[in-house]
Amino acid sequence: MAKVIQKKTATLEQLERAEKEMTHLGARVQELRRQVRSASAPSGKVLTGADIKEFCRQTNLTLDIFTRLVGTSRRAVATWLAGNPPNRANERNLTELSRLFTALAELVPIAQIGSWLETSNSAFEGSTPVQVIERGESDRIWRMIWELRGGNSGD
Repeated sequence: MAKVIQKKTATLEQLERAEKEMTHLGARVQELRRQVRSASAPSGKVLTGADIKEFCRQTNLTLDIFTRLVGTSRRAVATWLAGNPPNRANERNLTELSRLFTALAELVPIAQIGSWLETSNSAFEGSTPVQVIERGESDRIWRMIWELRGGNSGD
C-alpha cells in the first residue's frame, strides 16, 4: 500500500512539474510570437534593427540565415537594421517566417530552432530545413509540423 501511495505521489509531482513547465513554455511561445511579430512589423510600425537582432539571438539564427529564410538580400536586411521598414513583398515573407517560427516553437525549444534549421534532415532527403525553404518547399516543413502535432513521429 505504501508503494502505491509513493507511486501516486511521484506521479502527481511529475504532473505538477509538467504543468509548470507547460506554463513556462507557453509564456516563452508568447514571447517568441511577440518577437517575431515585431520582426515582421506591418507598414504602420517601424521595424527596428534591435527587433531583428533580438529575434535572431533568441532563436540562435545568424543574420545570414535570417536573410536566406526571408528570401531577400543582405542589403535589404541591413536597411531594416538601420531602421527602414521592409517593402510589401518582404513583409509577406516576414509574416510567413513568423507563422513558421510560431509553429516550430510549439515543437522545438526556441533556442534550438536555429540549429534545427541548419541540420540536415532525413525527412528532407538530407537537405536542411533552410535549403528546403530556399527551394520554395516550405510546405514540406509545414507537413512535418502537422504530423508532429498529430503525434506522428514519422516512424
